[in-house]
Amino acid sequence: MAGLVFILASQCYEDLDVGLEVQDLLFVIGLGDYDGIVSQNNMIPITQDWALGALYEFSFHINDPDICQGLGR
Repeated sequence: MAGLVFILASQCYEDLDVGLEVQDLLFVIGLGDYDGIVSQNNMIPITQDWALGALYEFSFHINDPDICQGLGR
């Protein structure tokens, strides 16, 4: 389910401005290796709490038409 949320969110990633590439978040969620992955943008180690917080933000905004017009919802 988390992977689906991130795939959908990738269509409006720039508007969400979480400071991390979506493919990195997919990698984080997919492997659970939270501490060993580094943001390509900021070079900041990702923690589990950060990844889960990002997932929450994506989930919260995914149906907001003002934020995510690209989903066509």
